[in-house]
Amino acid sequence: MRIQVWLLAVLLMVTTASPSLGQVTVRIYNCMHASEDMNKRLEAKFGVLTALWRGSCGEMWARIQAESREGRDPTGIQADLIFSVLPDQFLIGKTQGLWVPYPNSRGWTGVDRVYIDPDGQGYNVGTFSWLIYGHEPRLKEKRFGMPKSVRDLLDPKWKGEILLPSPITSGTAYLIVVSVLSLMGEERGWKFLEDLDKNVAYYTRGGGAPAQLVARGEHLLGLATDEDALPLKSRGAPILIGVPDEGIGAIGQYVVIPKSARTLEVSKAIVDYVGALDFQEFLAGYGYLTARAVKNPLYPTRPKLIPIEWSRYGTREVRTQLLNTWREKFGHKARTS
Repeated sequence: MRIQVWLLAVLLMVTTASPSLGQVTVRIYNCMHASEDMNKRLEAKFGVLTALWRGSCGEMWARIQAESREGRDPTGIQADLIFSVLPDQFLIGKTQGLWVPYPNSRGWTGVDRVYIDPDGQGYNVGTFSWLIYGHEPRLKEKRFGMPKSVRDLLDPKWKGEILLPSPITSGTAYLIVVSVLSLMGEERGWKFLEDLDKNVAYYTRGGGAPAQLVARGEHLLGLATDEDALPLKSRGAPILIGVPDEGIGAIGQYVVIPKSARTLEVSKAIVDYVGALDFQEFLAGYGYLTARAVKNPLYPTRPKLIPIEWSRYGTREVRTQLLNTWREKFGHKARTS
């Protein structure tokens, strides 16, 4: 009789117990350089498994749009959490109804409201920017200094020696384009980009590729994401990095929960944690200008930022218009791989 009672108790425990978080797999899309380390940290913190898909920010957005059929099927996205949705992408996704509202995340208490969507559909974990990269040995050989201003990039001595990413496939590149247009105005900005194109060897697919190619000495200069600066420095790459006198453009990276999320409560708990001081310090260690003011090894003092009107450049219509204009002017020099 005792054995029967014991067996009954065990069966009740098995059938009524909640699954442990360790049995949960959180599907994550992420285009941040730190994506793999982020997943490891989340697994250790929550005891979950993660499945990571990583590509460039442009590729990730194309995937989101394809899976959601451009917003017609918000539940088609094959992710439970998405990191580094750029402001223009976030706003487009918001109008398409792709994101789950999660207002008043407790982990974001005390963070400036500018980093938080008013409807709670996204939280800006921090910005990434672009920098000028130079190959130090070749610059010394030619007795060239690093450009101090973006206008220095027009000097004919750089002909064929500058690399930029393509905004067709790179979120960093779109940021560079709208930084120039915001700094100079659209008419003068497009003229500047046309003049700069005379010195550009070609446009890379990803936003970090110019930094990697400059580090290898294949070209003298590159404009690329600041995400590559610290990793390259840590590996001893012979690079110089510079912030132009005019400043740099910065773009937010939103964490969002798509309506397709199967692990809604775990996804919300991760959003809470991402806003906490511990995780913000972790991200700042990669050079991100985070939502909370913490020590940053890449930017000991906060750099000058070019104001960008994301309410304009973040709309689908304007983005499409700018990409079409860029494609017509410079697309013939864009690499597809």
